[in-house]
Amino acid sequence: MEMNGYEYQVYRNFSVQHYGALFVFTIIAVWLIIKGQKLDTGRKIRLFRMLSFIPLFALLLRLILDHFSRGLNVQDDLPLHLCRILAVLAPVIVYLNNSKAIKIYIYIALAGTLNAMITADPGFGFPHYEYFLYWIYHGGIIMVAFFAWTVMKVRLNMVSGLLAFLSINVYFVFVHLINVWLSSNYMYSRHKPPVTTLMDHLGEWPVYIFWLEGIAILLLAAIFFLEKLIFGKIPGNQDE
Repeated sequence: MEMNGYEYQVYRNFSVQHYGALFVFTIIAVWLIIKGQKLDTGRKIRLFRMLSFIPLFALLLRLILDHFSRGLNVQDDLPLHLCRILAVLAPVIVYLNNSKAIKIYIYIALAGTLNAMITADPGFGFPHYEYFLYWIYHGGIIMVAFFAWTVMKVRLNMVSGLLAFLSINVYFVFVHLINVWLSSNYMYSRHKPPVTTLMDHLGEWPVYIFWLEGIAILLLAAIFFLEKLIFGKIPGNQDE
């Protein structure tokens, strides 16, 4: 793959550059969670707020660099994909400190963005800037969710899971209408992405969309039951 006269690796999922990115993210996530749990309340909040800006800054930097390297267009570069809107909303939700919004964010990030890391689509491979910034802002979204869940001890409940599912569906309909208007494909509402993903095994449009609805329900339910399995009821959690 070549850009501006420089040759980059073609990105492939389940390759060394994919596993390497996942490995680095896992190490950083574990370290931040362990470090965060040792901090006092004030420092936890400050670190949480700092983390919330990482995905937004990485996304903005990618858009700026994309503008100078290839130009931007409304069909590909609006912040309408689920992960991009999560990157934009992360600091807003964290600074507002609304426990309901944070719970919904955790559900959507873990159910949606994790899939974007397993079946990634950074555009260019290592060492292109899109490769690094893709992993930074997707990893940052997951890190905000994990930090809220494990360090800030935001406890999840079934109502938040249902609201997360409803929010995704309302947003999907909104984005699909924009896709029809712009001839774009945000959230892949009109056709499958160009890289290998789970959708390749779920039939053609619109069949794969209904399959994804069922998978979303299963993932949200799995997060809820994992919450109860690992954390159970903790005195002083934010549900009380």
